[in-house]
Amino acid sequence: MATGIVEIANDLGFEVSEYLEVLDVFLENTPAVVENIRISLGKGSLLEAAEHCHLIKGGASSIGLSEISDISHKMEVACKLGNISAIPDLLKRLTHLLAEIEEQRKLVE
Repeated sequence: MATGIVEIANDLGFEVSEYLEVLDVFLENTPAVVENIRISLGKGSLLEAAEHCHLIKGGASSIGLSEISDISHKMEVACKLGNISAIPDLLKRLTHLLAEIEEQRKLVE
């Protein structure tokens, strides 16, 4: 995916260095949003969790991370529909994808 990061930057019309700056901000802020999802779920506030999912969805979509955006969208919908049983697997997948992107980011300078 290191090549994928470069490809995404090019597809979006960014210089790689510019894209990396935007990606770094996303990767820096997203763990706190994921934690807010967990907290909201723990409180039983599905609407609040859905709002946090929406933030990740939009951020990921705007920087070409379509798989993260798609998973976040599925989580948002599951929260809005009260489909609690779907959320743990989606959250696990989201966390895994974020870790993958972080590792791939380390390979690109």
